[in-house]
Amino acid sequence: MPGPLDHMGQMGLPVTWAVVRAGWQGTGMLGRQVTAQQVKAFAQERIPATEGALLADVAVLSLPADEQAIGAALGRLAPGVCEQALRAWQAYLLARLLDDLPTDAVDGLCALTDFWAALDFPEGMPHVVQGRGNTIAPREYYDEGNYRRLVSDHRQWLRRQIARLGGDADAAHGTQ
Repeated sequence: MPGPLDHMGQMGLPVTWAVVRAGWQGTGMLGRQVTAQQVKAFAQERIPATEGALLADVAVLSLPADEQAIGAALGRLAPGVCEQALRAWQAYLLARLLDDLPTDAVDGLCALTDFWAALDFPEGMPHVVQGRGNTIAPREYYDEGNYRRLVSDHRQWLRRQIARLGGDADAAHGTQ
């Protein structure tokens, strides 16, 4: 069964060691996104192309390992989690959310708000939260038209993010 790293690759998002580490550490309140087995599979695919000092860490990851060993090896392969890695996870997770958004405006807007809240409302997000930096009345905010507009804004934002990251915006779920 394909995991998130496979889906990210299908979207054309770059799946680097920093992306794997960010997924292992967890993306905000959304928690860990990859399993030990998925890290192992990713490492096994990379062994033939890995040389030098990195080979030992990739080899550790390609074998069954405990969480501490995985975290340590990922820390050496990707000493820092760059902004690009976090944006790749935001794009992937948003694409998944857009695939499964409720049709009801209130439920859908709550789901979008919960998603962005779990990511600590990052700068540049496409979501508008009623009462957060605006004076939109609840009746206006929870209107079906506003919901459709915000979903459209999210899809456009997702396309731009995927393109910036070098991926294929048309391959992303939820961008249709």
